Amino acid sequence: MNYLEIFYNIIFHPKETFRDFPEQKSNKLAFLIVFLISIFFFISTNINLHFQFGTFLNFLFSTIGIYAILLLWASFINFLAQIFNYENRFNKLILLMSFSLIPWIFLAPINLLNNLNQYGTTIGSIFLLVIWVYSIYLQILAISETYQIPRKNAVLILFVPFIGSVLNILLLSDFFSKFIHLTTF
Repeated sequence: MNYLEIFYNIIFHPKETFRDFPEQKSNKLAFLIVFLISIFFFISTNINLHFQFGTFLNFLFSTIGIYAILLLWASFINFLAQIFNYENRFNKLILLMSFSLIPWIFLAPINLLNNLNQYGTTIGSIFLLVIWVYSIYLQILAISETYQIPRKNAVLILFVPFIGSVLNILLLSDFFSKFIHLTTF
């Protein structure tokens, strides 16, 4: 499969593409995908700017930052999967998680649509929501196909950090509110 076929199949046939994708592909392809998505996003956000060295550095830092976040996220998910006794498949996971970012390519035209008028902003917001939901679906599918688990378990693995973070914030806020209440009397 060439790269255009991969992009097309991920958008329209992600389940089969993720299932059939070999585990031996390198992390260089994952970085290349993040780099291409960053180019589209950079062009859409800086369409009116002239090329400057500072904007190019922002592009490089954002690309490295997105890839670093993707690596950390995939590492955490791989760690959670290993806790649930699934084997280490980090290389395939990072590659499929980077493929789940492919719908972000459409953020560039949506950003241009948002700048048109009120209707463009409304339509752009709806498309933005669709892209985010589809990216989350692709991440769930990537986890499911990487570890050969049911999607409901993949949803749990994906959302456990969010649930834990919310609970942690609630517990900390409750603690500090009680602490402040006790110290003021």
